[in-house]
Amino acid sequence: FQAGASHFNLEYRLQNIGRSPIGIPNNCMIVGTPDFLGPTMDFDNTYNSLSSIYHLDGSFERGSQGGGLFSSEQENVRERGVVRWAGLMSRYFLLIMVPQQFSGTGIIHEGRAKSGYRTGMYVPIDPLQPGATVNRSFKVYVGEKNKEKLIAVDSSLRDAADVNWMIEPIRDFLVWCLMKINILFGNFGWSLVIFSILTKIVLLPLTIKSTESMRRMQELSPKLNELKEKYKDKQDVLNKKIMELYKKEKVNPMSGCLPLLLQMPFFFALYSALVNCIDLWKAPFIFWINDLSLPDTVFHIHGFNLNILPIIMTVTTFIQQRMTPGADSSQQQMLIKIMPLIFIVLFWNMPSGLIIYWIMQNVLQILHQLYVNKRAKAGAKA
Repeated sequence: FQAGASHFNLEYRLQNIGRSPIGIPNNCMIVGTPDFLGPTMDFDNTYNSLSSIYHLDGSFERGSQGGGLFSSEQENVRERGVVRWAGLMSRYFLLIMVPQQFSGTGIIHEGRAKSGYRTGMYVPIDPLQPGATVNRSFKVYVGEKNKEKLIAVDSSLRDAADVNWMIEPIRDFLVWCLMKINILFGNFGWSLVIFSILTKIVLLPLTIKSTESMRRMQELSPKLNELKEKYKDKQDVLNKKIMELYKKEKVNPMSGCLPLLLQMPFFFALYSALVNCIDLWKAPFIFWINDLSLPDTVFHIHGFNLNILPIIMTVTTFIQQRMTPGADSSQQQMLIKIMPLIFIVLFWNMPSGLIIYWIMQNVLQILHQLYVNKRAKAGAKA
C-alpha cells in the first residue's frame, strides 16, 4: 500500500520446490474479484446492480447476467482475448485489477441472473522447471468512478468511469455548476431548480423563435390543407409545393423542435450525473423527496412503487403541449394524448432529480406561453 495512492499493489509468486517440472492446467490461473463492492445500498434496482467490466481486445466491455433476450442463461461466461484489465462495477464504485508487465488471455464471469457476481482474469503461467519462480503483479484500484483517479493508475482505465465521451464535457460542466450553486443553497434539489431556470434563460431566444415559428405554422395551416387537397394524388408535387410555401413565408418547420433538441444533451448529462455521481447520492430535497438519485417512491403496493413526480411531470407535459400553437390539429391532438403516456412509462423509475429538472422546464415553458398568449391578445385588442 502507498500513502496518497488510489490503488494498492498485489503480487502472486509461484515457486516449484520439487524435482520435476510442474504445469498448471491450460497454462493459466484465474485471478478474480470478490462478489461485493462498496457499502450495502438501502435499495434494489437496476442502477445499483453489479456488473463485470473488462478491457478486451482494445475495447471496454461490460458483462451481463441472465442471458438477455436472445441468448440463454449461462453459469459461467468465458471470453478469450487480450485483457488489459478486469474488475467489478457497482453504481458508484469500481474494483479493477490491472496486470503489470503482462496481459490476461481471457475473462470469466457469472452469467446467472439470481446469483452473486465475480469477475476472473485468465493469467498465463508457463510450466515451471524445478526451482523456478514466476511472479504475476497487479495494480488494484478500489474506489469511486473518478476519471482523474483512474487515469492516475493507468491511462487505459479512462473508459471505466462509465461516462459517454459525447456527453462527458457537458456532464462535468453540469456537476461543476451544481456544486457551485449548492455552495449558496446547500441543497442539491434547489440547485437543480436554479440550474433549470438558468438553462431556460440561456435558451430563451431560441424558445421565442420556436414559439414564433409554431405560430406561423398554425397560420399556414389553411394553405397547407389546400395544397394537400389539390395535390393529394401527386405526392412528389405536393412535397415540392409545401417546401415552396415554407420558403416563401420564411418558415422553418423544424425550428419548433430546436429548443427541445438543444436540451437533450443537458438531459442525458444530468441523467449520467444523477446515476453515477457519488456527490448526489442520498442528496435530499423537500417533503418526501429524500434522495435525488432515486425515484421518489412514497410507498409500495404489492411490489409496485408509487412515485409522485412522474405523475406531476405527465400533467405538466400535457398542459404544456395543449398550450403549444397548432395544438388544434389532428396530428397535434394525437401527440398530446400519446406523449404524456410514453413519458410516464419511461420516467417512472428514473432519478427524482432528473424529473424535477424536466418538470421545471415544463412549468417555465407554460409560464412563457401564458405570457405570449396574453401579449398576443393585448396586441389584437389594440
